[in-house]
Amino acid sequence: MHLRGAMLEGPLLFLAAWPLYAIGRIVYPASPWPDDYALRFVGVLPLAAGFACVYYIHQLLRLTGQRGAWLVLGFGLAAIFPCLFFSSYSIEPDILLAALFAACIYYLTRWRLHARAATRLDTSASACSRGWPLQRSTTV
Repeated sequence: MHLRGAMLEGPLLFLAAWPLYAIGRIVYPASPWPDDYALRFVGVLPLAAGFACVYYIHQLLRLTGQRGAWLVLGFGLAAIFPCLFFSSYSIEPDILLAALFAACIYYLTRWRLHARAATRLDTSASACSRGWPLQRSTTV
């Protein structure tokens, strides 16, 4: 599992961030080296991924039937989780993977609980959780 995540971390950040950095370079064409103002546009990406993590955790809590105080407690714990806060403040690939994993866990759980009403997104989350197509089957 860790090897698969490590293979996705680097390219995922660069593929998601380069359009935002290009927009930043258009807005700030000449910024001094230590303070590259174009990176301010890329800073939106980890914040959006952190928001996606908290959103999918909230949806997962609702899907599993948590209501009232337990929903507030679970959502509050997810929202104040220090690693999520620190990762959403800096430009690093871990928060993007956390958002993807949170979404996959939500759709996988939804598929598991409501198999008859499964959508393509639910079944693709199931395929991602098994490592397909990133990992070949070793069974004969």
